Amino acid sequence: MKIHNDLLGLALMDFYSGKHDEKIIIHSPDFDEDEIKVEWYFRDFPSMPYLEKKALEFCYGKTLDVGAGAGSHSLFLQDKGLDIYAMDISAGACNVMRSRGISAVIQGDIFQLTSNKWDTILMMMNGIGVFGNINNLDAFLEKLPSLLNPGGQLLFDSTNLIYLFENEQGEIEIDLNREYYGQISFQLEYRDLYSPKFDWLYMDYDTLSSMADSKGLHTELLATGENYHYLARIRI
Repeated sequence: MKIHNDLLGLALMDFYSGKHDEKIIIHSPDFDEDEIKVEWYFRDFPSMPYLEKKALEFCYGKTLDVGAGAGSHSLFLQDKGLDIYAMDISAGACNVMRSRGISAVIQGDIFQLTSNKWDTILMMMNGIGVFGNINNLDAFLEKLPSLLNPGGQLLFDSTNLIYLFENEQGEIEIDLNREYYGQISFQLEYRDLYSPKFDWLYMDYDTLSSMADSKGLHTELLATGENYHYLARIRI
């Protein structure tokens, strides 16, 4: 098995250079094998799901798009005239975003940010999953007030995976000895290469809201979608 440390970045660069028929295969011990076409990362506004469109409508001011990927959300907001900064840990993704014309691109992760403050922090495509586990999410919520201007907001979508543990009788069966049920392990496959395994966090709204409340933050459910998918906002 060949490991590539920037597999998504490679896929995005390939697509941008003209290889439009490639797919990313998603492996997880908790899900059946799935796939996503690389072109999905390059979607325009009309092709975006309902919750993404709603999130972009709520953005204002100086905006940080975290985990921006190929920059589709950032491009839309930049064209609307927002002061947009696109951030991704992937060097390949950052190269693609610069090539697509995004004026401010930051390579790194949000825990490294110390000097700037934002009116909006945007984390789409189950974006808070990047924290991997509840402890890291808790640390981020602790840091959040230092990242936002007065009146600032964190906009994000996530999914409650509780439905995965529902039996035929509609009852929920969860092993209480396991980690939080929304913490999932993934590995990506692209061509003959594999990403390192990584954890991704899906949060139910009630637990996340309780965590935010404990830190004096204010959580608001903005919209819901299919399969327990939701859009929410956190303010200081």
